[in-house]
Amino acid sequence: MEIGSPNDERVRKNAEIIANSVESLDKSALMKEKKKKSIINVVRVNDLNVRDISISTDEKYLISCSEIKQEDVP
Repeated sequence: MEIGSPNDERVRKNAEIIANSVESLDKSALMKEKKKKSIINVVRVNDLNVRDISISTDEKYLISCSEIKQEDVP
């Protein structure tokens, strides 16, 4: 996927939804923006087929990130 492609907006929206739905994360603007950027990278690499993202309590590590398989129902 090229940067600037039509999917970029979908990636940003999905990343924002994921970032906003992750509980137990610090809500400071700076940390929230850093998390969004990290999540955007994960989602972009996986072509939007991502579910169940877990981030460590110290917010430094991506613990798990599950890929949606074709047979999965979103």
